[in-house]
Amino acid sequence: MQSVVQLENCYSDPCTFGEEFRFAKIKIVYSGESDTLVFAANTIVKGTNMTERNTENISKKELSRRGFFILLSGTLSGFIAFVLGIPLIASILGTVNKVKNKIFSRLTPINTVPILNPVNLNFVTAKTDAFIKSVEPQDAWVIKRSNFDITVFSPICPHLGCRYAWNSKQKLFICPCHNSVFDINGKVISGPAPRGLDTLPKKIQHNELYVLWERFKVGIPQKIVMED
Repeated sequence: MQSVVQLENCYSDPCTFGEEFRFAKIKIVYSGESDTLVFAANTIVKGTNMTERNTENISKKELSRRGFFILLSGTLSGFIAFVLGIPLIASILGTVNKVKNKIFSRLTPINTVPILNPVNLNFVTAKTDAFIKSVEPQDAWVIKRSNFDITVFSPICPHLGCRYAWNSKQKLFICPCHNSVFDINGKVISGPAPRGLDTLPKKIQHNELYVLWERFKVGIPQKIVMED
């Protein structure tokens, strides 16, 4: 039984049925049972095309998987950065709120304060730290020389932070802890206090006296406000 096989445009020399087989145009003519052999040749060519499609599908799947992991990694990195940045954000917002919420507290009508007779008055401060609001009781010493000349002293001794008191007989402020003594204007008369009494910011509105509560560093000559 004779047969003739012709390979057109074969890319290998001599022509082989290896990897280059899919690049050749194949013409097969047999003297017998040609249908069966042509069918086999077509199956080989189709198999080659299926391999190409499978390779392409696998590549697409790998790209899709790689893209998914890149997206997942980016999302996790962003989430971690956000979580780590929460304390910083809260700190910044807290600082902004502290500046914004420095509110003067009502102390007393000015006509209730006697002239040149220091009085200790209680008041309440509202403080906001980040998102936490709190109310604290405070007190201050008020000296009125006239309705337009009023001084408000912090009740804390600038030596080591004790509470001093007004001695009406001696007309002096005296700290019982280490015997620092101040006159009615807050000037140091004697004792270890490194500076005079600390004044508090105040304002008068509609004949009402308002004060801004602040704490100051103790034990140093400079008057420096402490951060809350």
